[in-house]
Amino acid sequence: MREKPSYDIEKREFIRIDTELFVEYRFIDNRDPGKHPHFYSGRTQNLSGGGLLLQGVVPDTSWVPDLLMGKILLGLKIRMPDGSLLKTLGKMAWVEKKENGTCLIGIRFKEITRSDQDRLVRMVIERHLP
Repeated sequence: MREKPSYDIEKREFIRIDTELFVEYRFIDNRDPGKHPHFYSGRTQNLSGGGLLLQGVVPDTSWVPDLLMGKILLGLKIRMPDGSLLKTLGKMAWVEKKENGTCLIGIRFKEITRSDQDRLVRMVIERHLP
């Protein structure tokens, strides 16, 4: 049996866990930060210290190219299991539209405080260990 070439192997910096946390998010256009003030609600499907998979909406599909190029970012408020909020700025890595009108949005954290990233990593490790 042949070994997979190294370019086929997904490399991750952080452990990822399947978990459902409530997320409020908004779209932040770098060219006009006040352009999209509305917050949307979604839920994580998985989470790591480096990003998350969000099930939510992209209200205008014409934004997708700018989202993928980082011209529009996502301001995220993640409700942690202890009830606290973790705030971060993320960049869309990929998006997949679902039949029910929602999207799966892969998000990489662009700006996150060291202490918030540590909180996420601790939670992920605690949930990952038996």
